[in-house]
Amino acid sequence: MYKRGKSWYSDLVHKGERYTKSHGRISKSVAKEKDEKFKTEVREGKHQQKSKRIRIEVFADIYLEYAKTNKKPSAARRNESSINMLKPYFSGKLLNEIHPFMVEQ
Repeated sequence: MYKRGKSWYSDLVHKGERYTKSHGRISKSVAKEKDEKFKTEVREGKHQQKSKRIRIEVFADIYLEYAKTNKKPSAARRNESSINMLKPYFSGKLLNEIHPFMVEQ
């Protein structure tokens, strides 16, 4: 739990996922109570992370457009070549389903 400005915040990492919540402008003692309640709810599974569901093909197109405008031409070509090699293996998968070990294989 920490204070930023005049608001209190809860911050917790549970099973590799980070959960944060603002409690607003309240006293420290009330913030501690809300922090404990929030941590209990996270451990019980009542708070679900909102994940963006984006497929690799969509992300690749967006990233390549970014690379063409913000990187050197040689780096953009290298990125495009790398992505084109990976697309057949990961087509149809969501980004959060792809892990570094899968890429390494």
